Amino acid sequence: MSALARRVLVAGAVVATLVTVAPAAFPCGNAWMREDPVVVRLREADAALENDDVARARERGREVLADARSNVYQQRRARRLVALGVARRDGATAGELDEAAAVLRELRTSAPDDVTLEVDLGEVLLRTRTPRGIAEGRALLEPLEKRDLVGSRHAVTELAVVRALEAATRADGPVASVPADAGRPPRPFAPALALGGSALLGSVLLRRRR
Repeated sequence: MSALARRVLVAGAVVATLVTVAPAAFPCGNAWMREDPVVVRLREADAALENDDVARARERGREVLADARSNVYQQRRARRLVALGVARRDGATAGELDEAAAVLRELRTSAPDDVTLEVDLGEVLLRTRTPRGIAEGRALLEPLEKRDLVGSRHAVTELAVVRALEAATRADGPVASVPADAGRPPRPFAPALALGGSALLGSVLLRRRR
């Protein structure tokens, strides 16, 4: 057997050994990635936000932000999740909405081609219900809507709401005068009063005949 043939056989044996041993030597590499606490919390926060459990999304996102083991990418994801969790909370204040919009605007600045962040920012701006916020939110979302790139049901809903509000405002005109008692139910004692009056009148006439 030539030296070249022997080398090929040795190399093949080494490769076969590595293929056989590697899974046993590193059995939990992928499992470790799946069970990493930061990854788990981000996955739970994503699922919670998708299911409209905004309180849990905020909680898990803040846990990631407080975890020193989280990397820059994970911190960015957590900030987005917390911002949306705050903005979508029932009763979110104007200050909370402004803060959430500021976070999303900052994230979008460092990733200008991220359509998801653009949609998220537009949604939160519409939620402010201020003329400036609505104008900016529509400027972000409507061009994406024409290109069928608004993938968030929340953003679609907010667009529909502000359009409905604007349509209602345009439709408002002078209120026509209506009778003061229009829409009121009839007085419940009116039939009884009429019946009582008829009985009294009949009694008087009968006495006169006698």
